[in-house]
Amino acid sequence: MADNQYQFKVIDITGKIAVGTMEGKSKERVAELLKQQGYFIIAPIHPVKKRARLFTRPEKKLDQLTLAIFAKKLSDLLRGGVSLMAALKVLGVEGSKQDLRTGVKDILACLNRGETFSKSIKDTSLFPQFFLQTVEIGEVSGSLPESLAILAKYYHGQYRIHQKIRKALIYPTFLMAGIMLVLLAFFLVVLPETNKFLMEQGKELPLFTKILLTVASKGFLLLIALTLSFLLLIFQGLSLTPWGKSVINQMYWKTPILFRLYQTIQYHSLCKGLGFMLENGITLTGALNNSRRVITDLALRERLNQVESMVSQGFTLAESLHGAKLFALTERELVRVGEESGQLGEIFHYLAGYYEEKLEDNLAKLTSYIEPVLILVMTVVVAVVAGGILLPLYDLTGINLQ
Repeated sequence: MADNQYQFKVIDITGKIAVGTMEGKSKERVAELLKQQGYFIIAPIHPVKKRARLFTRPEKKLDQLTLAIFAKKLSDLLRGGVSLMAALKVLGVEGSKQDLRTGVKDILACLNRGETFSKSIKDTSLFPQFFLQTVEIGEVSGSLPESLAILAKYYHGQYRIHQKIRKALIYPTFLMAGIMLVLLAFFLVVLPETNKFLMEQGKELPLFTKILLTVASKGFLLLIALTLSFLLLIFQGLSLTPWGKSVINQMYWKTPILFRLYQTIQYHSLCKGLGFMLENGITLTGALNNSRRVITDLALRERLNQVESMVSQGFTLAESLHGAKLFALTERELVRVGEESGQLGEIFHYLAGYYEEKLEDNLAKLTSYIEPVLILVMTVVVAVVAGGILLPLYDLTGINLQ
């Protein structure tokens, strides 16, 4: 069952009142998590009402590199003794992205109204949930600079991972673009000119060339382009719905090549987030709850919910991971050793490094699979292009291909 958003109003031991939302399976579960974080509930918890719509446009978020730079600079300024307001004013001027500069202005306006920093950045809708939760924990515990430093390292690491993925896909992308350009040049320029020349010679075109001319007609090409665009829009729209996300996730898990890559990316993000939070004093249940924000796969989120529930019931993390069938046996054994030695954060950092190396290997394998397939496709395209032109020319010159 997917988590719902619940609105709460709480007070901490210093008397500071906070209002916000949290994901959870039930009101009782949200209340339990808030109490574990040291809050006292002063108003009924109730679900946030959602507007019913088929497709929901995702809110615009800052990219990973911008988040890393923002968190690093703000952390450095706060550690240097600069006040939060003054530090944000500096970042509002220095920010390279217009969205960030506008967001910082909104944050300053909220702070001037007496809002907390975590509530202020949440109101901008520019920051992901993992960022918001980590800042809130740092603000409540009085370690905001340290929490921002954690976020800077985390998002910089995620940025590096995504850059590696993009780099691995550059060559296949250019090869695909080359194939498309060859096809366009053939259908729009070469084949029509060849047809014009042959018609002037009064020769009957071979059936194969006639078929290619039909495909090359502007109306047919326009129909293909419109059909592909329509299918792309439908796919994009469905990917914004819970059902569509579930189908896409299942597709990733059931495709052998994509499965390894997708699973490795998800596990790397999870281990990286858990490692940073556990090493900086966040409780295990709090870290597990917060880590769900870095996981995009719905099935993996459900397993993580099961792990969090079992840990809350008194099971060890290793036992909970085994019960939820999360991670392989070797990784679960490392977690057990980390629990017993009190070095759980270091173990998750080690696992994050392991999954990063595994990701590089999987990317290399994926590229090695894609390249020969694309070369074969290009060979077929060239053969079709050559056949469409040479067949009528051979016929014109009287050359017998048999």
